[in-house]
Amino acid sequence: MRAESIFGVCFQEGRPQVEEVVIPAGTLVSIRFLSTLSSKSNKTGETFNFQISENVFLDNKLIIPVNSEGVGEITKAKKATLLSRPGKLEMEFKSLSALDGTSLSLILGEEAEEKNKRLYVAVGAGILGLIILSSPVGLVLGALVPGKNVKIEEGTEMFLQVKSDTPVIALVQ
Repeated sequence: MRAESIFGVCFQEGRPQVEEVVIPAGTLVSIRFLSTLSSKSNKTGETFNFQISENVFLDNKLIIPVNSEGVGEITKAKKATLLSRPGKLEMEFKSLSALDGTSLSLILGEEAEEKNKRLYVAVGAGILGLIILSSPVGLVLGALVPGKNVKIEEGTEMFLQVKSDTPVIALVQ
């Protein structure tokens, strides 16, 4: 009952038009880190939060709304050693909720990797100065300079991709 009255305010017809769709593996999403991560201070096994920085549409249907939050896990954190080994962070983007609450896994696929390279060159910030590599399970970040730790500032944005085909309920625009 309450949902119907809310829909009545938000949608002219009183109910949103929804449709079942399949989010294809490889669909690009733009994310924003909600906290600073560092190989110096974070530990293996710690979780972190991120959010979607732009609405994600599939054929004019909203599948993931902006500001949807997700959870990732640091799978390996190594501090830099004085003058020799650079710091390293490995992370996995475990879950992100689609519009209907379906859990999605994200990876750094080839297309996302290319878009990130162009983004960091264009803005000259973010996680520039790091080696960004995809792995079968997640993302590997390593400092380019020996003795330097990896640091991703809060608010840093990057592209990732949906890991596998996933059926969801989408909002028709």
